[in-house]
Amino acid sequence: RIHGWRDRAVESRYWQDGGFNDPVDWSLLVHLACAIPTAVLWVVVIVRALRNFPRPTQPNVHSVSHRRWAKIAAIEMTLTAVTGWIFYYLAFIA
Repeated sequence: RIHGWRDRAVESRYWQDGGFNDPVDWSLLVHLACAIPTAVLWVVVIVRALRNFPRPTQPNVHSVSHRRWAKIAAIEMTLTAVTGWIFYYLAFIA
């Protein structure tokens, strides 16, 4: 138990005692499946940008790759936010 969120989620109509047998737990797993790769992806995109863009920054051969991976990272960040809202709703509001 890290922060005691389960104690607060017990009042949710979607909560059931036990491990990973309710919508709250599954929504948390989906959220983490989005959030963890998103954090790693952002680090990779930023580090590659710092290594591959000249100073001062200007377009070069890395621009196409950077644009593609930055869009993917932005989509992942949106998924992380949406799945976080769903988890929060299921665990603490409903």
